[in-house]
Amino acid sequence: MNVFARQALLNEATRNQWDLYQPHRDEISEILNALGQRKPGGTMAVLGAGNGNDLDLQAWAKHYSKIHLFDFDPNALAFLEEKQLQEPAAKSKFAVEPAVDLSGIAKILSQLTAANSGSITEPFVAELSNKARDPQTVLPGQQFDWVISSCMLTQLLGSVLESFGDTSPWKNPMMIAVRDGHLKLMSRMLKPNGVGLLITDFVSSDTLPELKQAETKEEVLQLSQQAIEQKNFFTGTNPFSIKESLKKMLVETPSRPWTIEPPWRWQIGADRFYLATAIGFSKSF
Repeated sequence: MNVFARQALLNEATRNQWDLYQPHRDEISEILNALGQRKPGGTMAVLGAGNGNDLDLQAWAKHYSKIHLFDFDPNALAFLEEKQLQEPAAKSKFAVEPAVDLSGIAKILSQLTAANSGSITEPFVAELSNKARDPQTVLPGQQFDWVISSCMLTQLLGSVLESFGDTSPWKNPMMIAVRDGHLKLMSRMLKPNGVGLLITDFVSSDTLPELKQAETKEEVLQLSQQAIEQKNFFTGTNPFSIKESLKKMLVETPSRPWTIEPPWRWQIGADRFYLATAIGFSKSF
């Protein structure tokens, strides 16, 4: 399926889940508030803004000078704008950017299908991986004090899975390339001393059914540790591996330690749950 069409369908399916997303939205705002005490104000870029159900933009507008919203689904951005940005005071604080492919390779992925993935060659994958790891043509020259990726990583990884197919030998290397490219894009978009926050889901109740009954923070943390130990997570989303990849791109300092936030449970739909976490990091140069 066309990558853009696939994501549009996913956004449409969750468009009216504002109330259901509230606990997830509150977790993100709480993390952002804690980080904001270390670096108040400034400009922000939100990658994967989508429908905005996980973003409490009205509250965020009080703390940041300008918030730029990026996604490649124009219908989702239009819904977000109508839902949250109608007041004149809010409009002045936000810039809803034109729809953009944040992976840099969505058009190429859209030409692939699981049916023809068997004919994919190693040179083709090598070239595509290089493009994915360094999406230079995406948002050139724009830098912000804050860059937030809001549960966009698994959308990008899902596009690779959809295009290559679950049995392709190239699937996992391409997913890691896309993951690292997204981290590089975030770091490139940060101003010196800027703060990045990668929010991602990493396992669902499809493979961790106990998640449906987990309600306390202790239960959620225990299931998270179990999932990581048993390698029961989406390819490319292990938060500890993500932190290691960031260390290859940026320098962590004692005065600006990076964080992996405690996981929380995120409900999507009537009977599906995810574990989500956030990795906070800084650009100290």
